[in-house]
Amino acid sequence: MALRNLKYLIITSFVPLFLFLFVFHSHATTQAVQQQQTIPDCLVALSSGHAVVVDKKVQKLFIYHSDGNGLFDKVYESACSTGKNQGAKTVEGDSKTPEGIFFPTKLFAKNQLSSIYGPMAFHIDYPNILDRKAGKNGNNIWIHGTNKTLRPFQSNGCVALTNKNIKRIFNYISLNKTPIIIEDSINWVPQDTRFSTKSSLEHFLDSWITAAMEGNGKALDSLYEDPNAGKQNCNLLIKKIKSWETANIPFSVKAGDISIVRNGKFAVILFDQILSVNNISRHGGYRKLFLKENQNGWLIVGDAFQPPAAERLFANTLNTLDRTASDHKAIEGLLERWVKSWETGNMEDYRSCYSQDFTARGMNLDSWISYKTGLKKHNENIRIGIDDLKLSSGRDRGLSVFTQKYDSSNYNATGIKKLRLKKAGGEWKIYRETWTASKE
Repeated sequence: MALRNLKYLIITSFVPLFLFLFVFHSHATTQAVQQQQTIPDCLVALSSGHAVVVDKKVQKLFIYHSDGNGLFDKVYESACSTGKNQGAKTVEGDSKTPEGIFFPTKLFAKNQLSSIYGPMAFHIDYPNILDRKAGKNGNNIWIHGTNKTLRPFQSNGCVALTNKNIKRIFNYISLNKTPIIIEDSINWVPQDTRFSTKSSLEHFLDSWITAAMEGNGKALDSLYEDPNAGKQNCNLLIKKIKSWETANIPFSVKAGDISIVRNGKFAVILFDQILSVNNISRHGGYRKLFLKENQNGWLIVGDAFQPPAAERLFANTLNTLDRTASDHKAIEGLLERWVKSWETGNMEDYRSCYSQDFTARGMNLDSWISYKTGLKKHNENIRIGIDDLKLSSGRDRGLSVFTQKYDSSNYNATGIKKLRLKKAGGEWKIYRETWTASKE
């Protein structure tokens, strides 16, 4: 009986270990297989979403997404039809499909289209910055459906799909976000061969962020082919950063939701500019950097907001953060004065921390100051501690919430203090005050 129990114990002990080793081995094997699978070499990195790749030579459209581990999975493939004339589009009316890196900017529904374009169409942003620099023109390049039987090379320059397939890719495309890379012929490479390109382009983006964070105009200039052109609102950012540094206001600039794709010697980095000042974070809109590779590495040849309207968002975000940081610094100064005047019994200064229309617990300002003066007379060695301070402000109104630790000769208490604030005559004042005892 004991021997059977021992055998059972040994077997049940090894089953979980075996399963763990099996799952671990399977995961490692899957990753190894993925790394050796071939993908289009235009795909470098995606933090989220998908990328569309069109191969004009074989008349195919592919959609990929990142698996979360830095590797790409193909999620969709379909036949397509591109321009009836071969080569990259250069002029309007040449019936050629453009080649390069583009983004969808508009979605047209069925009721906005002629039946020849099927149930929907995505407008892409040809000509982009690189195309315009190269003197290319033309417009209205779409990915759309068709009311005809799909045949190779039958469009006037667009990328056409069957109506069934245009509906299917709808769920994979996000306007102004999903890269669309159109190539004459895809160069298929193993996944692991792109890591050096990924590393170099991520390092380049880090250099851009670092230069912006340091407010280093010269370092930023060195990343551009033409330092005098195309640095979208960089000067405004540097100006704000220097003012925050002077005022000792903590700040950061980070890149989020990063997409990196390439096409030959060119690459595009699309990222969300996350701006933080005094621990307040805001999205500053997406920035799109066009890069060109040369013997010494990469240089920016184009800098744009995605979409263009995001330029206003970026400027507004900087101004809002600047105003908020200034307000919070002023509010922190008010709180310091409020604490000091209460501790020292300087009731004139204490009163100046409040607005004329202040009310609390049924008292107006005069009654409140009289009440506090009476408390001060019966309590010595008052000490006020502020912990876990949280500030919010906007439109000349603010809120300060913190844990207040009150200590005096006759009374001790800890609770949550809420001070509602308003800006009057350019100065922050307290106009409501509440306190709730902490639960033991």
